Amino acid sequence: MQMKRSLFASILGLSLGLAARGADTTHWTRPYNIVWTEPGTNGLSSMPAGGGNIGLNVWAQKDGVLFYISSPDNFNENEILTKLARIRVTVSPNPFADSLRQELELESNTVRVSGRTADGTAVSLLIRADAHQPVVHVEGTAAQPVSVTATLELDDNWKMTARPFDNGVLWSRRVPEPSGYRARMIAAWGLEAIAGKVPDTLGNLTCGGLLLGAGFAPGASGTGTNEGRRCSTAPLTNVAPVTAFALRAALRIAQDATPDAWTNEVRQLAARTASTQAADRETSAAWWRAFWDRSRIVINPDSTKTNDPAWEAGRNYQLFRAMLGANSTGRYPTFFNGGFFLCHADPDSRGWASCRFMAQNQRHLYWPLLKSGDADMLRVGTDFYVRAAELQSARVKLKFGADGVIYDEMLNTMGLGNAPNKDGFDNFVHLRYHFTSGLEFVLMMIEAHRYFGTDLKPCLPAIEGAARFFDTFYRKENKTRTGSELNEKGQLVITPVNTLESGTNNINGTDSLSGLIAISEAVLALPEGTIPAEMRAYFQGFRKILPPIATYKANNRTVIATASNALLVALDSGELPALYTVYPFSLYGVGKPNLEMARDTWAAAWTRSGGNAFCWWYGNVIVARLGLTEEARRYALTKLRFPLDYACVKGGWYRGDKPARTRFPTLYDGGGGGGSGPCETPDMDHGGNAMVGLQDMLLQTDGKRILLLPAWPPDWDVDFKLHAPEQTTVEGQVRGGKLVNLLVTPALRRADVEVLAPYREQGVGQ
Repeated sequence: MQMKRSLFASILGLSLGLAARGADTTHWTRPYNIVWTEPGTNGLSSMPAGGGNIGLNVWAQKDGVLFYISSPDNFNENEILTKLARIRVTVSPNPFADSLRQELELESNTVRVSGRTADGTAVSLLIRADAHQPVVHVEGTAAQPVSVTATLELDDNWKMTARPFDNGVLWSRRVPEPSGYRARMIAAWGLEAIAGKVPDTLGNLTCGGLLLGAGFAPGASGTGTNEGRRCSTAPLTNVAPVTAFALRAALRIAQDATPDAWTNEVRQLAARTASTQAADRETSAAWWRAFWDRSRIVINPDSTKTNDPAWEAGRNYQLFRAMLGANSTGRYPTFFNGGFFLCHADPDSRGWASCRFMAQNQRHLYWPLLKSGDADMLRVGTDFYVRAAELQSARVKLKFGADGVIYDEMLNTMGLGNAPNKDGFDNFVHLRYHFTSGLEFVLMMIEAHRYFGTDLKPCLPAIEGAARFFDTFYRKENKTRTGSELNEKGQLVITPVNTLESGTNNINGTDSLSGLIAISEAVLALPEGTIPAEMRAYFQGFRKILPPIATYKANNRTVIATASNALLVALDSGELPALYTVYPFSLYGVGKPNLEMARDTWAAAWTRSGGNAFCWWYGNVIVARLGLTEEARRYALTKLRFPLDYACVKGGWYRGDKPARTRFPTLYDGGGGGGSGPCETPDMDHGGNAMVGLQDMLLQTDGKRILLLPAWPPDWDVDFKLHAPEQTTVEGQVRGGKLVNLLVTPALRRADVEVLAPYREQGVGQ
C-alpha cells in the first residue's frame, strides 16, 4: 500500500490535471485498482466491470473464472430485469488452484486474472465489456499450451435456449408480441381510450448472444447447478491446446421483427468483430481514459498510511463512478436496487422489484453526473422521462381533465406507474399525490443544458408540462372546494398533496413547492432565445402564483416546515421534505440568504431522522450544502467506506454485528446482515448519494457563481476536477489547508469563482 501511495504522489504532483498527460505515464487511477490473491466462492465475491450498456460480475475460484453478463435493458415478459448469461472459463492444467491474482484495472475497466499451473506455467486472462458495442471479450495467454473451455450457463429462470451455431453457441429469449404485460397495465389503469400512446416496450424483445472464438468448437449440452440453482450448460472448447486465445460473446437486446432477423444481426456483429480485437480493445480503453479525464476527486494522494480512511473514501468514489459508467448507452436507467450488478444466489431477485424505476431513489444515481461531467450517462436517466411525457400528458387529460405532465414514483419501462388504479392515481396512499421526484428529473434536464449545453428542445414538453399539471389540476381542485381557482392572495393552493412518502393530505408540501419554484426560476434564468417566448411568459405568470415556503418558530428559531399545515421539519421515516429546499432544489445553502434558518432546520431534523448515513438517506448532502464541514467529513467517511466506518449513525436498519457479505468495496451490501440499508446488493442509491455529498463538499453553484471548498476539511489534501454550469471545469489542489493551484476552463469563468473560508482567510486562491 505504501509503495502504491508513493507512486501516486509522484504521478499527481502539483501539475495533475493542469498539463497534458504523456502517453507513457502511469494512469492516475492505478493506485485505486483492486487486487485480490484469494479465490472467491460466488457472485458476492465478484468485481464489477462493464461498458456501454453491459455489466460484468467477475470472480475467480480455485477451479476457474466465472462472470455474469448483464444489461439495464434485458427484461423478460413480466418486465423483470434478468442476467443475460453466466460464463465459466476453465483452463487445463489448472493455473488457479494454488496461485491466483485478480485485478480490476480501472484505467480500461478490465479484469485481469492470472495464475500458475503446478509446473509453473503462467496463464493470464483479460475480461472486459466493449465500451462501444455489445461485445464481451475473454483474451488469454499461456507460457505453454493449455486447453480452455468456456461454458455458457443459463439459469432455468431465464427461460433461454441455446444451440450450436457457426462453430459457437447461440442463446436467446424472445418475448411474444403483443406484450401481455402491456395489456394488463392498460386495463389496470383504464387507459383503453389512449392505448395507442402506450408503447409496447417488451413485445418481440429478444435478448441473448453468440459465444464463439477462433479454434473453438461447441460440445455436448447438459445441466448443472450454481449455488443450488439449476441451469443448462453449453460448453465451447478449443480444438487443440493453445498459448493464446480470444473468446467473445456478441450480444443483442432488440425488438427485431422476427427471430431470424435478430439472429442475422448477432451473426453480423460477431463477423465484424472477428478480426478487430486489438483495435476494439484500444478504442474501448480510449473511451475509459476519456471518462477518467472528465473529472476526479483524489483525497490525500501523498498519504503513506496503511489505513487512511479519507484516502479510501476517495478510492471508493472512483470505484462507484466506474460502476455507473457501465451504463452510458442503455435505453433504461440503472436500477437503484442492485442496478445490473446484482450478485447474490438468485441474481435476478431484487428487493423492491415492484417499484421498478422508483424516482425518489433513482435520483441519487443521476444528480452526481452533473459535477462529474458524465453527460452521456445522465442522458440515459433524463431521456427516460422525456420519452414518457407524451403518454403522461394524455393520461392527465383523460383521467383528470387537466393539462401537463406528472410522473408516478414507480415508473415502468412504458412510462406508466407500476401500482395502477383506474382513477388515475397511484394505488398506494403514500404515493397517491407524490410527484416531487419527477420534478427533480425535469430540473436535471435544465441543469444538463446549463452544464453541458445539452439540447433542451426535446425536453420542453416535460419541463412546461410539470408546471402546467400543478397549475391546472390544483386550480380545478381548489375551485371545486371553494368556488375559486386561487386563494384570497391570488396564490395556488396545492392540496391534497403528499410530502414525500410519509406525509399525506398536506397543503403546499415543501418538497413539491420548492421543486416548482426551482424549475420556474431555472427556466426564467435561461438566456433569451433558449426557450420559446410564450413558454417564458407562461413561467413568469406561474412563478407569481406560487405560495411562499412555510416556516414556523421552534425554540425561538425560525425553521422550515414540511407543509403549510404540517409544522414538522422531518418525518419519522427519516425523510426530510423541509430540507428539499436545500437538496435537491437549492433554494437555501452556502452563499445564499437564510443559511442560518436552513441550518436550524437541519438541527431540528436530525433528531427525527436518526442521522442515518446509509442507503437513500441524504443527510450527507444537506450538511455539505450547509457548509457544516465536520459533519460532512463524518458522513463522507461513513457513506463511502460503509460498513467500515459508522460513526455518525444512530439507529436504523443496520446491524453492526454482521459484516458485509460482499468483497468489493462499492458493492454496498444492502440485502443482508451488515448491509448498507434496504435497497439490495449493491445498494446503488447509497453509492450515488455518497458521490453527491463528496462533490458538494468541494464545489457548489448558485446561478453563475461557483462556490469553492464550502465544506472541505482543511486537513484533507485533495486533487480535484469537477464541472460547473456554462460548460465549465474547475481543477485545483489543496495542500496543508491551502488552495495551491486553480485552473478554471474557460478562463473567463475564473471571475465567477469564490473561494470560501477558511481558505480565503489564509489569503490564497483569490
